[in-house]
Amino acid sequence: MKIKKRNAFWTFCFSFIPGCAEMYWGFMKAGMSLLIPFWFLVFAAYLTDLPELLFLNVVIYVYAFFHARNMAHMTDEEIASAEDEAVKLFEGIKVPAVLNDRNRAAKWGGILLVIIGCYKILQQICRTLPINSDAAHVLNTFLRVFPRLATALILILLGIRLISGKKEELEL
Repeated sequence: MKIKKRNAFWTFCFSFIPGCAEMYWGFMKAGMSLLIPFWFLVFAAYLTDLPELLFLNVVIYVYAFFHARNMAHMTDEEIASAEDEAVKLFEGIKVPAVLNDRNRAAKWGGILLVIIGCYKILQQICRTLPINSDAAHVLNTFLRVFPRLATALILILLGIRLISGKKEELEL
């Protein structure tokens, strides 16, 4: 694929939106592999009312910005030899065996979507109950605390998984 060198000013401007500079250069797969996770996390943070998820966007944003800046400084030969392939942000990170099997990953993804859907329904029910109601107060407290507790629990489980995985590697 022959890619012509692009305008440095526009590359700089597009580098502020993850994946857009790559697409401006004609690397659609690379651009979409940065753009989709970035906006998915924004959507997921909004949907679940968990702004903590946006912390992961910092990693994607910084990587995409410097990836675009590095592309802008490539020579013509490097550009000509570059292939349009998806950017592997988390290459080298071990994925749990559950997620390696597509059927099991789809099942767990479905379970997660059902939990999020139930959470959003409960949130709407809570908003329609009278404010002075004891049930509304208890439900509102639960709904305010649940996402933070679930996030904390997931982080703890991921931490334990990372620690136990590192321990197994060290023992071998």
